[in-house]
Amino acid sequence: MFLPLRLAANKKKLVWILFLASFTALVAAGAAPLRYPESALDPAWQQALVDATDNGRVFGSDIVFTYGPFHQAVNNQASDHLFILLISRVLFSFLWFGIVTLAYLNVGMSAAIAIALSVCLVSVWDAGAPGDAKFYLMFLIAIIAAHSTWLANHKDHPFLQKSIQSAFVATGIMLTTFAKLSYIGAAIPALTAIYGFMLLDLLRHPTKRSIFLYMGSLTLPLVTLYITWGIIVSWSPHTMLNYYTGLNLDIVSGYTDAMSLEASRASRILVSMYWVAILINLVLYRLLFSRPRFRRIRFYCLLQPDITFAISLITLVSWVVFKAAFVRDDAHHILIAGMYLFSYIIILAGFRWDSFCLLLRNNSKSLLLLSILPASSISYIIAVVEGGYSPPKLIDNLVLGLSDNLLLISDKGRESIAGMRRDKFKSIRAQIEDYKIPPGSTADIIPWKVTNLLANQLLYKPRPVPHSYSVYTKALQKINSDFFNSNNSPEYVILDAWDIDGRLQVGLDSAALASIRTNYSFSHRGTENSLVFKRRNRLVGNGLAGTNQICQVNGQELTWSPSDRSNWHSNIISIPSDRVGHVVMTINFESSPTRSLLSTIYRPFPLMIDYLDSRHNVVEKFRFIPKAGHQIVIYPIIRNNDDLLAFMNSANADSENRSGKISSLRFSTKNLGAPFRVSTYSLKFPC
Repeated sequence: MFLPLRLAANKKKLVWILFLASFTALVAAGAAPLRYPESALDPAWQQALVDATDNGRVFGSDIVFTYGPFHQAVNNQASDHLFILLISRVLFSFLWFGIVTLAYLNVGMSAAIAIALSVCLVSVWDAGAPGDAKFYLMFLIAIIAAHSTWLANHKDHPFLQKSIQSAFVATGIMLTTFAKLSYIGAAIPALTAIYGFMLLDLLRHPTKRSIFLYMGSLTLPLVTLYITWGIIVSWSPHTMLNYYTGLNLDIVSGYTDAMSLEASRASRILVSMYWVAILINLVLYRLLFSRPRFRRIRFYCLLQPDITFAISLITLVSWVVFKAAFVRDDAHHILIAGMYLFSYIIILAGFRWDSFCLLLRNNSKSLLLLSILPASSISYIIAVVEGGYSPPKLIDNLVLGLSDNLLLISDKGRESIAGMRRDKFKSIRAQIEDYKIPPGSTADIIPWKVTNLLANQLLYKPRPVPHSYSVYTKALQKINSDFFNSNNSPEYVILDAWDIDGRLQVGLDSAALASIRTNYSFSHRGTENSLVFKRRNRLVGNGLAGTNQICQVNGQELTWSPSDRSNWHSNIISIPSDRVGHVVMTINFESSPTRSLLSTIYRPFPLMIDYLDSRHNVVEKFRFIPKAGHQIVIYPIIRNNDDLLAFMNSANADSENRSGKISSLRFSTKNLGAPFRVSTYSLKFPC
């Protein structure tokens, strides 16, 4: 009598978990509406990525950026060839289905519900923005699930069942790095948790079968990673290895130094709120995961290294989220941190539901902690909204996203998406500058208006680092410079004197401009004054001067002195009096230990280049990227396209504007102690 009732109950649970997993997968992969071209900064680099996908460029070599071949899983941009967009959505949808199902099998229904709730919340809320929050949630789930599974009874949850979960979640974690290489910072602690707790489980029950399963769970994700890379990019193992170890890492590792700004008061408050909330979460984690037999022992935490191990890894993931959210004072990015905090409490409560309920009943201090966390998180989100971010219309986004997913399934639907993308380009074409270049010609554009180039019906043939604000190391500057010296360079290059965040204009592009001025000649201006250069019939090579003699000042030392407790400035560098053209500087900044520490923990203070008059008063100042000091045009200041054209034509550049007041320059910044070691610099100029 009882057996049929039990089977019926299990069948009902199975139906519920399949429904829950399916709904989670559907929302996670399909709630974000497709996005179409726009003439703005972020959509422009997204179009560079889409064009790379459509034309089969290899990420990590042909295109060097923080994003990878699955970038559309984050930015949701439509493309002409939708295969990779479709496969990424199907793949991550399947992964979320499996994660929810395996959480139910290894932990229980409450864990599955918590994952479903948090995934749906993050996916739908963040649907109109970059989908980082959804992937950071996966890393958090991996750690908590690995710890919870390790604590599960071995008889009820055999090693085979646990190893399947480990292999499945690890595969998902590894595949996220194809969407964005910078996820690797959070993926490493997540993978450490998965295989660390699995190894501890293996040591408790060391059998040949368990060892085989452990090795299989290590191998399967790597094999899946390589097969996926082969299908969507290339079967060459070298290209995949280069994606992880090549110049992409320069962009990931150099981001903090390049993007850091002076922290605003609001930013400092938000940072404090974030870490207070994280600290509360970590205390709650320890309370929920502590075993009852240790609770009456003083310093019982010392007897539970598994909790310390898990908390250490969660802290690392929280730090990666913190860096992603706060390096730039950008409300659009700060939302990631707020969603991470909300997700954390939901996931933790779901995986430790029994302990959670027990604390609610018996421990008033825990109640206090639990009340502070939602309050701080809600305040956090409100602050972001006040900072300029408007939450999307949740239901509208969900409906629109699922509708777009239906279009992706059929040939007719995919053609409809491609048609809407073409129509969007036509609409943009009517509003933007006409570059007056024959349609179908190959072209690149500096610094970043890729959408406008494509709307002009030109064939985009980009330098390896397609956006100028990302060329922030010498190695990245060199590959872009070499590109314009090669036979693979485009027929036309379009130039504008633009930059962001108060940087020295065209500074990061100086090395590439040196190659362009040698191998291209000025052709004409666009309808809005952009400069159009056409490739010469014969490539000459790199160079900075025309027919003038080149003078050099080599091996000079740059030293640092404090003006007060935290403000530092370098010695003064005089503008050469015998120059007849632009002065180009190459400088090697080596950060001091304290500046490196600041960069690692949060962000360093921005480095400024100060232009001085004859009395050493500051006339103007710009941000300077320390790791990108290769062939930087430092004087006269290139402020507009007329100045840029004078430089490109090797004119004498006796500027009649504010540069005439400038007689010298120096560098300045803030730091606790000297910001840089003694640096060497050289100057090169026509004389």
